[in-house]
Amino acid sequence: MLGDVTQSTQFPIDNGGARVLDAIARAGGPRFPAYETIVTLQRAGMAERARLSDMARRPEQNVQLRGGDVIFVGREPRYFLAMGATGPLASSSPVNRRMPFEGEAISLGDALARAGGLQDDRADARAVFVFRNERPETARSLGGEVPANFTTMPTVYWVDMSDPAGLFLANGFPMRDQDVIFDSTAASVDVVKFLQVVIPFANTGIALGAVTR
Repeated sequence: MLGDVTQSTQFPIDNGGARVLDAIARAGGPRFPAYETIVTLQRAGMAERARLSDMARRPEQNVQLRGGDVIFVGREPRYFLAMGATGPLASSSPVNRRMPFEGEAISLGDALARAGGLQDDRADARAVFVFRNERPETARSLGGEVPANFTTMPTVYWVDMSDPAGLFLANGFPMRDQDVIFDSTAASVDVVKFLQVVIPFANTGIALGAVTR
């Protein structure tokens, strides 16, 4: 047992067997929160990774250990980016922020609040977007066309925060690692420029209601 645990250790597997979580407990537990902790199991020249919080919820990931197994525990925080007209009102220009989740799961509403909210004097509440590399099967289920050789599909989700329904949708939309939130001061111009520069092949215009309902 190595990495970000209280004490690295090596131990024999007794007759009753041992699982990955047992080994982590013997090492005194992880040094960081479970949602920031990645567990890597090395066995016979292969490696499997899982987030500790997922392993605690999914018993099938808490596998039986074998002689010679090596477990490495490391910290891997998840982040989202907040770009455009978000943050303190005192900012005279857009503030771009890279922010950790600081929790097992957060919604778009949580993320916007963490980023300081939309700037009342600059933000276009009708044009809040989430940019994400989506799984191909998810993109197809939302009506997107995914080329056969794409393992992920750049996808843009849109919500109108000026509509009260948009607030409920934002609170039900889960954020993922490396998502980008973008709010424009002039949606018709700035968003088009952003799309052209960042993800020219994106599926655009998918309303949050399509994935939260």
